[in-house]
Amino acid sequence: MSISTGCISSSVFCSGVSDTLIGDRGVLKGWKKKLERKISLSDDTGSDFLAKYVPSSTPYPCAEVSGTEFDAFKPGEVSAYPSFIKGLNALVASFPDQKRLSFFDCHTQFQRFPYADFASNHHKSYPDIAVSFPGQVLDAETSHLDWSRFSMIVELKAENEDPFCGKGLQYCKTLVQLAVNARNLLHAHSLLAAFVIDVYGDMVRIARFDHAGAIFSQPLSLRVVDDLGIIQRFFWNFAHPNDGETVVGCDPTVRRLTPDDEEWLKHRLELAGVSSEGLLSSEARRAEVFNDDALGNADGYATYILFKALDVNGRLFSRATTVWLGIRDTRSLANGRLVDLSVGSIPAEDLKVRIVKDAWRPVVRRSEKDFYARLSRVPSTEHVGVPSLVFGGDLGEREVRQWESHLYGAPAPDHRYRLSGPVTASSSIPPPSLSPRSAVDHLPVHRPMQQTFTWRQSRGSEYWHRERSHMRFVVDKVGRPLIKFRNTREMTAAIRDAIRGHRVAMTRAGILHRDVSVNNILIVDDPVEQDSFTGFIHDFDYSSMSREFPAANMASLFSELLLGDNDGGELQKRTGTFYFMAIQLLSDEGDIHGPHHDLQSFYWVILWVVLRHTDHTHPKGDEACPYIFDRGERASLAAKYSWLSGCLRKDLCVRDNVPLTVLLKEFGDLCVQVLLSDDQPLDYDEVLAIFDKVLDSDGYRNLWPAKDAPKAYKLPDTRIKDELSSGQRLRASKRKREAEKACGTRSDSETDMDDETKDFEPYDEIRRRPLPGRDGYANSVGASNPGRLIETDPSFTLCSPTRNYDVSLMEACEVEAILDCSDSEDQPDDAPDSSPIQRAKRRKTAVSGPRTSASSTKASTTLVGTSGSSLAKRVSMRELNSLRQSTVDVESWRGAASNTRSVGGGATGPSRMQPGRNERSIPQASSNARAGRARATRGRQRGGKEKAMRTE
Repeated sequence: MSISTGCISSSVFCSGVSDTLIGDRGVLKGWKKKLERKISLSDDTGSDFLAKYVPSSTPYPCAEVSGTEFDAFKPGEVSAYPSFIKGLNALVASFPDQKRLSFFDCHTQFQRFPYADFASNHHKSYPDIAVSFPGQVLDAETSHLDWSRFSMIVELKAENEDPFCGKGLQYCKTLVQLAVNARNLLHAHSLLAAFVIDVYGDMVRIARFDHAGAIFSQPLSLRVVDDLGIIQRFFWNFAHPNDGETVVGCDPTVRRLTPDDEEWLKHRLELAGVSSEGLLSSEARRAEVFNDDALGNADGYATYILFKALDVNGRLFSRATTVWLGIRDTRSLANGRLVDLSVGSIPAEDLKVRIVKDAWRPVVRRSEKDFYARLSRVPSTEHVGVPSLVFGGDLGEREVRQWESHLYGAPAPDHRYRLSGPVTASSSIPPPSLSPRSAVDHLPVHRPMQQTFTWRQSRGSEYWHRERSHMRFVVDKVGRPLIKFRNTREMTAAIRDAIRGHRVAMTRAGILHRDVSVNNILIVDDPVEQDSFTGFIHDFDYSSMSREFPAANMASLFSELLLGDNDGGELQKRTGTFYFMAIQLLSDEGDIHGPHHDLQSFYWVILWVVLRHTDHTHPKGDEACPYIFDRGERASLAAKYSWLSGCLRKDLCVRDNVPLTVLLKEFGDLCVQVLLSDDQPLDYDEVLAIFDKVLDSDGYRNLWPAKDAPKAYKLPDTRIKDELSSGQRLRASKRKREAEKACGTRSDSETDMDDETKDFEPYDEIRRRPLPGRDGYANSVGASNPGRLIETDPSFTLCSPTRNYDVSLMEACEVEAILDCSDSEDQPDDAPDSSPIQRAKRRKTAVSGPRTSASSTKASTTLVGTSGSSLAKRVSMRELNSLRQSTVDVESWRGAASNTRSVGGGATGPSRMQPGRNERSIPQASSNARAGRARATRGRQRGGKEKAMRTE
């Protein structure tokens, strides 16, 4: 359940971005995808908006506004900042000292991501005006100003920059700045919701962000007295929350450390044998962890000091998972102070450092705690390769059930109808977050904070599946990331134990993991504990579970699993971290997600680690990984097929490491066999036998290198160089959008899957479900099954160009495919009728007419791969069927020569080979095309001269 400071998303995709500004075009486009369909505009009036989204039950005794507070403010000028702050100070002047907010002009000071270890992974920002916490004063001369001191941000923009009044990247930039500020506030203080004020000329909007979405108020005028009163009331409510001691949106179960807490922590870590050097007290916090009963009532709670963030998911609308190192706080409250009464008799368990996970799960998903509770029923003697739950629960479910128990007498059984009906009972004591009601049967307009209600409140109860629930729990095992292995033998042993843990979860607890990835396999950090197992699999967020705890040796376990969690076709929805998903799932053919898919994911995990962090023989070196693990869904499917069927896989070696080389080859061979035989899926025993062979057998045990620590990996620059002018880019982008709209699809670069996996957040197909009552995606973005393509095309060709192919080739609707005559410019139009190009053109015309495009035909298709020879020889469908029925090596039909092409063919294989054109990688196509046209021109000129001479 832990990720160390070597966060994968950091090392893979975010290197060097800290020097990139939010306003950069590429950054804006990335954020635009994240914000798309997540922002709503409230229809409520100002006072109704405050009652619903900024609730406070504290009486509002402030002096009335005069309407002249902002008379000196001149919008659009930097010099107007002081006059604007003066107006804000006037609005809060009547607040009590301990609740008064202060405002500070910080638009010239950049701010980094709140966690120092991850600051280089995120873009720096320049917030305009910072708002203090109640009773505090922001003063740059006496204190360091960073996110730890800010409770809210105010952004000043020109009147024409209101994002709800226009379209384009300029308006997107405004929303991105607001979203970045909200994201940083949420992470800096573990907030449940963050507020940002955006000012456009004289108009003001109040924005509320949480991890499910954002809601914006209607505009309020700085020149209208009633609107100024609404803004003043907002500041009052913000500083007087119903629950918690700081501001609306704070988490009452979390607080920052006091000086006493810091001293206690240093002493306790010393007793635990853990160094406190380098710890940042500004990031540490004290958190309550609850165990819940069926009604959501606290069934005991424990307090932990979270002293080091191991992994932070910095995405705004996501699970926002933060993994901490924590230690149990054994102090008790006595005479208003926390006192440790257990000094001298501290239980050994309380001196152990634990992993504390804090995350926001989608409410449509089962709570991860349920899976750990099921795993705890497995006998300890069989508990191998999986961590154990120590404490914890779902804070969101706990709070909502408390509300429902008070309002209705019992929790609601269905998520979609939660807190939507009239009140029927109110005998119990209301939860702290519930405001007093004006009538017995009156339901307050605000909602609990530990579970989001943004979508239900702004768009209706049918959007309940978009909400998220806050959970926090503690597990026992502390692990290192898989890429932080001491040697490759340790890494391999950790993966084997993770497979064993996967089998324990599946066969003994009825749990299918469904998200095997390099992030979710950890190495046991304590060498002493490695005697039991070296690694383990964790993170059961996306798992599925049978209804009943399985009996021993249950033969029909997978059928029971389907009955348990597949009532709504849940297992048919693809989940997992995109790079490591099995080929069958990428093909989007409705396969039921089974354990054999997860077993194939283990192969992609070990290949990923080898290509990035070992000394291997792949000819592309560090560039091999991005070529095989392509970020586009359709391209990734083709790349994986190409890799498994290519000669490079069999030739791949890890230098001076025979056991790991053998493991890669035999595991890959096993994956190829099951792809060619649908009725023989991967089996635990077969996979583990390969690992046991290279780890434990006499022939390989002593061949492992003793010192082969992970090699540093630098992500190569594989971006396509943009040589177009800005006008050409805009026109090309417009044509691309129109084409996508016409065919009802989106390119890979804009899919939700691609976006979700940038930070290694598992892909979840639920997120791609069209929204009720709104435009969703017309088609699934999934790639067609290459097997289906082959059946419809008697001359299917696999090829593997380099990655920097022409952008136009990425616009196919159904597969990452191009016509194999796409480079026909290399031969003149008057080429002989028997030429391969003319035959391809005739096939193309016969299928779809003379103007068929690459995005609308499957005829004569070339599936883009990522490695191996430039062009494999053709295979007829009959040949492929014969291969599927045998155990013939895939290489026997792929062909090694890159400039040969098979012609004809039948049931016995390719009939003959003839020299073909020099097949090239696509990046060379444009230059070779010019050369071909030049040769054709010279040929026609020579032919004309000869004809003229004969005439003479």
